[in-house]
Amino acid sequence: MTHEIVDTALRGFRVRLSESIKTLHELIERINSPEIAQNASDLRERVNEPFMFVIVGEVKSGKSSFINALLNTGAEICKVAPDPCTDTIQQVLFGEEQTVVVNEYLKKYTIRLTS
Repeated sequence: MTHEIVDTALRGFRVRLSESIKTLHELIERINSPEIAQNASDLRERVNEPFMFVIVGEVKSGKSSFINALLNTGAEICKVAPDPCTDTIQQVLFGEEQTVVVNEYLKKYTIRLTS
């Protein structure tokens, strides 16, 4: 099953934005500014990337419970316990399931999106 994450209006906006950035990139190339042209090119490539949401709050304020409810996977993606247990940044991505500990401050959880 395909999940539509963005609606048609947003998709149209992203197409128009990408075209505008392309025009900007072409103008920047005319003034011979490779560094700025690269920035515009990078921006155009990222236009269609998914949104990133950041959830922050005080200790034991329900951030992990909120994320688990929001994802609605039936599994506990972010651990919930009486004592603080999520003392690292946790990035949740969609794809083939895996956990990657990037460093002591960042863990990446990749989960499957189910219907």
